[in-house]
Amino acid sequence: MKKLILYLVLAHLHVILLAQTGPGGVGNSTSNVLWLKSDVISGLAIDDPISNWTDLSGNGNSLLQADSNFQPFYQTVTHNALSFPVVRFSISNSRLVTNPFSNFPTDAITAIYVNKTTDSGDATVSYATGNLGASNEFLLYNSDALEVFRGPSKITSAANFNDGVFHISNVRWRASDGQVLVYKDGADADALNPLPALNAASISSFGSLALGAEQDEIDDIYTASQSHQGDFAEVMLFNTYLNTAEAVIVTNYLAAKYNIAVSTDYYAYESTHRFDVVGIGREDADNQHEAAMSANILQFDGATGLDQDQEYLFFGHDNEDITNWTSTEVPSGEDILRIAREWRLNETGDVGNVEVSIDIAELPSLTLGYSSYTILVDEDGDFSNGATLYQPTNNGDNTLSFSGVDISNGNYITIAIAVEVLTNTGPGGVGDISNIALWLRAEDLTGLADGDKVQTWADISGNGNTLTQDDLNLSPTFKENIINGFPVVRFDGTPEFGQSLVKTGFSNVAKTEISMVTVSVIYDENPGTHFSYFNNVDNKGFSWYSQHPRATFGDVDELLWGRPTIIESGRVLLFSLSTASAIVQYIKYSYYTPPTFSSTLAGDG
Repeated sequence: MKKLILYLVLAHLHVILLAQTGPGGVGNSTSNVLWLKSDVISGLAIDDPISNWTDLSGNGNSLLQADSNFQPFYQTVTHNALSFPVVRFSISNSRLVTNPFSNFPTDAITAIYVNKTTDSGDATVSYATGNLGASNEFLLYNSDALEVFRGPSKITSAANFNDGVFHISNVRWRASDGQVLVYKDGADADALNPLPALNAASISSFGSLALGAEQDEIDDIYTASQSHQGDFAEVMLFNTYLNTAEAVIVTNYLAAKYNIAVSTDYYAYESTHRFDVVGIGREDADNQHEAAMSANILQFDGATGLDQDQEYLFFGHDNEDITNWTSTEVPSGEDILRIAREWRLNETGDVGNVEVSIDIAELPSLTLGYSSYTILVDEDGDFSNGATLYQPTNNGDNTLSFSGVDISNGNYITIAIAVEVLTNTGPGGVGDISNIALWLRAEDLTGLADGDKVQTWADISGNGNTLTQDDLNLSPTFKENIINGFPVVRFDGTPEFGQSLVKTGFSNVAKTEISMVTVSVIYDENPGTHFSYFNNVDNKGFSWYSQHPRATFGDVDELLWGRPTIIESGRVLLFSLSTASAIVQYIKYSYYTPPTFSSTLAGDG
């Protein structure tokens, strides 16, 4: 016999371990070892010489040139009606160098740059250590048909970059199997005739990197005929062999920024929101990218539906102000201020709901009287009408995160502050942090595969009542695709005293009135404990059995969920007031049509 019981949650604890802050939201200072952008060069006028191109990767690998005879120049150009600055190499042997490059990639490398040239027989990227005599350990040469050198060995690709327009060059090599890929504007230039392996030992670090010239010794023996004549807008190096999804995402970031047509275009809003475009996505099961941060402010990850090939979610912003709060286009009837900047979302496929995190260190200080952060998601970009508001949980380290954010293709998102905690942001628009004591959702459990043990179930009510179990033997199991495509947490009644998830110090359950809603399937006909709370002060508590409720109330001390009955739980919510009818509608449209059920208990019954 199966019995269905209904139960009740809000803000989710989510931790950014290492934000993906690199180009397109791919990589960070660990993997992205060089990042040069012409649009951040400041203090220079047109035709000024450039002595320093600052590295933005966080690794301090800035490129320098002290000799004015070899310095490139600062210039602006127009490409496809878009104007932007470039670093122009136009004199013989002009070059920018970093020496030594202490953390140059060794076992794998991805080199990507945006460049315009008509040159040939030229070196764009040259890295030498002196270990291989007159040869470069890594060299990209000849823009007419790009050649990739690893020491004395080379391959010649079919990629032609010297037609006088801007292109995105992407070269990848790895030592494990010698594989080389050369992409032009997002397409494999050698797809019809795959390149042979370029087998070589690992590259040595602490060599010299030269941009725009070819060195035969460490920052020495340059040949004028091999120097590059052309414009660089952006250059990046990774110490990893980017997977296909990561390469697609970086390509879309550059395509949107510089208005370059690419073969793998997943972002359609570059005309209005081309800045800091980043993305998450899945090309196939072996090529995925699951977290990305835009402008060091807004991160998306934890997509619940990123499970089909060629599914992507990109977002970029309009470059509006983030230094002040404004009352322009804020939800009517709410005392809210927002930043002027907004992001636009482009979804291909259905990635599901996402986790959104913001770094409040990048935002202006709270205005006097405003104490709560929120994000606003809107369909048409006018946040004064129809915007959905989400509340966060503070994770520390200036990071706030938002659980289960429902997004669609074309949505807009911005960041706001409120005078007080926003109301009616709970399940089905019922309740908020002040009266939802507990909210658990199985779909918010990330990083677990089918059959994994659940030792932490984060409370997203905003009250921090996360349930845990230190003993693996007493932990329930995560099961995928059990109820309308959603996962569940399964308690199977073993060992002898059952499995459980526990929260001690549970201090905010109402003492006189409580409502509970669960989505569960119970296989045990015995009246095992479905949910219980007990306090050690006056021995009063509350127990929820699979067949009938029983309750007494006192000061709350402990919440125990799931012992010892056999139960599958999809969503768990605990309210401190009676709101069952609206919650049933929320669950009905989230999962399926359940029988209605509610229980409101008051006093010491």
